[in-house]
Amino acid sequence: MAKGLIPKISIIMPFCSNDYRFLRPNIKQLLKFTKSIFIVYSDHFWNGQPEDNKIIERTINENPKAKFINVPYVNKNPPIPKFICRMIPKRFLFCPVYGPRYFEGLVRWKGYLEAKKSNPDYYLFLDVDEIVDGRRLIKWLKKGLDKELNALIFSCYDYIRSPKYQAVEWNQKGVLVKSHDIDKKAFFTYRIRRRLFEVSPSPKKKGIVGLDGKPLIHHYSLAREYENLIKKFEITSVKPEVNPKDEVKRRINNWRNRVEKTKPFIDFSS
Repeated sequence: MAKGLIPKISIIMPFCSNDYRFLRPNIKQLLKFTKSIFIVYSDHFWNGQPEDNKIIERTINENPKAKFINVPYVNKNPPIPKFICRMIPKRFLFCPVYGPRYFEGLVRWKGYLEAKKSNPDYYLFLDVDEIVDGRRLIKWLKKGLDKELNALIFSCYDYIRSPKYQAVEWNQKGVLVKSHDIDKKAFFTYRIRRRLFEVSPSPKKKGIVGLDGKPLIHHYSLAREYENLIKKFEITSVKPEVNPKDEVKRRINNWRNRVEKTKPFIDFSS
């Protein structure tokens, strides 16, 4: 690929109605550098609760430039008792996944299979609440992307309770993987996107920032009102043994004195 040209990138994102507010502004930014956007949804949330199909239908109608992929819900029981699964440290990526974690993997895998048909140069694995600064990313793609790298993880800004409260410490979200045949097993494990990075051949790099040295992704997972945050942890059941209200309080308290007020990149209230 000639220097200065933008590579063909296919975006793969899971979607549920609880993240409705994030999708349109996300797609708006993505369309600045790609037309290959794959949104994967289901008739149920990851924990098996029925989806809000009216919001799903509305979302599809509002975003005609994205391709929506429906994945019927599957509830896979653990091959070993759940209490044993919980005793296995999550750093062991061969630990079996079940329930919500299994379905998350299935959704991302199905999205990858569809995106593969578009023959991209790269796959960008995002969540809907991870919004790329499209204008700055284009500049980085033209002048900053090391095309020798096979996988990259981006630095990002985190936001707490509101788009105007930015964490002072950077996080890492969003995985860019050079096109190759990805092993299906990588999708059915804990921390899927980190695993996709790890199974990619070297060389690869973490902590990717823009040409100005600042993060290219804005992460709004915790930038929600209290009730929406509780629902987020209920429907994803990332930690099924933990009460969602307790998990919300823990995460908010963890960031309480580590944020600063900033001008919002995107204001979801408008």
